[in-house]
Amino acid sequence: MSTSVLPAFIDALMAAATTALPDVTVADCWPVSLNSGDWLLIGVDDAEASRTIGASGTQVYPHAQRLTRDESAEVHAVIWCAHDDDDVKGARDAAFAILAAVEALLRASITLDVASVWKASMAAWSYTPHRLADYGSTVAEIQFSITYEARI
Repeated sequence: MSTSVLPAFIDALMAAATTALPDVTVADCWPVSLNSGDWLLIGVDDAEASRTIGASGTQVYPHAQRLTRDESAEVHAVIWCAHDDDDVKGARDAAFAILAAVEALLRASITLDVASVWKASMAAWSYTPHRLADYGSTVAEIQFSITYEARI
């Protein structure tokens, strides 16, 4: 019996996002360097923090026999679109296009074909625009999370 569905869910999310977003760098956690371009960071809750929480979850026993567990989890992610110009709208539009693509892949397969997951969906998100003199760019950042429910 598996301890958690989380590793398989992140693997499936990485594979689906990489396929759906060929022009975006999809990273499992932090990349070595975050530079210009369009990024999807899975397992990151804040693109500018030195430490982040990648996911959190809970498990409960739904039956007295304790033969199965219900797992509810939230996987954090960040979209980071850094454009080498002063075009805030362009960076924002790129970031929301990535968010829309992630939502579309979850609508197309609410389980991401992970055994025992019965529902996955987009949860909360927040948008922050930046003008970064250090990078010489305009950045649109969206922090969001995906939740799932599974029986293991």
